Amino acid sequence: MASILFDNYLIISVTWLAGLTGVVSNFYVIIKCIFKLKKLPITSGTKPIPDPKSSILVRRYIFYILMINMAIGDALGSFYLVILAIADIRYRLIQLPSTNSSSIRHGANFSTAIELFTLWLHNPMCHLARFIHYLSITHSISMTGFIAIDRFIRLKYAFKINIQITKKILVIISIFPWMISVPHALTGIILAKNTTIHSTSVIIYEYHNLCSYDNLEIEFIRIYLLVSILLGMLVYVMVFMMYLIIVYNIGEVKQHQLFITTRFKDRKSEYVILSAAIMITVTNFITWFPAFVVGMIIVFNPEFIGKNESFIIISSVFVVLFQSNCALNPLILIYNTKQRYNKVNLALG
Repeated sequence: MASILFDNYLIISVTWLAGLTGVVSNFYVIIKCIFKLKKLPITSGTKPIPDPKSSILVRRYIFYILMINMAIGDALGSFYLVILAIADIRYRLIQLPSTNSSSIRHGANFSTAIELFTLWLHNPMCHLARFIHYLSITHSISMTGFIAIDRFIRLKYAFKINIQITKKILVIISIFPWMISVPHALTGIILAKNTTIHSTSVIIYEYHNLCSYDNLEIEFIRIYLLVSILLGMLVYVMVFMMYLIIVYNIGEVKQHQLFITTRFKDRKSEYVILSAAIMITVTNFITWFPAFVVGMIIVFNPEFIGKNESFIIISSVFVVLFQSNCALNPLILIYNTKQRYNKVNLALG
């Protein structure tokens, strides 16, 4: 038998905990946001959504759309972790004729481990997991950027832009992140499917088991990984800059006459949304940055993959933590809104 998660209790625990928590909490956020959306006016045709003097209605409408999108992507990312966790149990139960002990990490059982790992890598569920992994990562980064842009426009130019939102615009807002993430996920699947592993080393096979960026021994795949990392870091730099500008200019917004005359609970909602958005961005960066560093090491020192088993384990821990942000995002949103909105009788809004 073999563990595709390396018999590492930390990786196994995080995979199960973050996976199941993420699936449940993200579906909760989706249902809650849909319920809140139904309470808001809905447009017909190209007629704009009513835009109150303070633009609060429009802000909430867009925010709910963004949160539903993020929760769907995070639910998929959580499902990726669940797939790995279930696969780990399944392949522990597979017994091959050549298996003569419970350990697959030493001696003659190397061939058994490779045989089992090969079965997993060619399993349709591994391909599905890889697609979901690429999709959720790209989608989550895109949504982090979109939410920051939304907050930047709403607070930096709170009373300078008259926003006219129609159903068509809402549809565009909803599908654009998927237009970015789906091609990236398909590219990852195609690259993994059309390249093969040329090794008899268990260490080489182990990092493939997570069904993430694959076959990094090949130069053009490492270049693809490098481009992905740099684009992700660029988004984060832009996001942090926008939030710094928002915080710096928040005093100016507070002093605006329209902000002063806005209802207390409406002002409160803007602070809750901003607080949740910043917390999600910071925690995402904390969970993602180690994986980015590991990715850069692999890009410029690919020999680490085949020579250092400890590096494989550490990088696998970071990859799992990387994906665990899918469970953190909805928990942050739920905690932030419930703690603050209870005082003004606004849940998730």
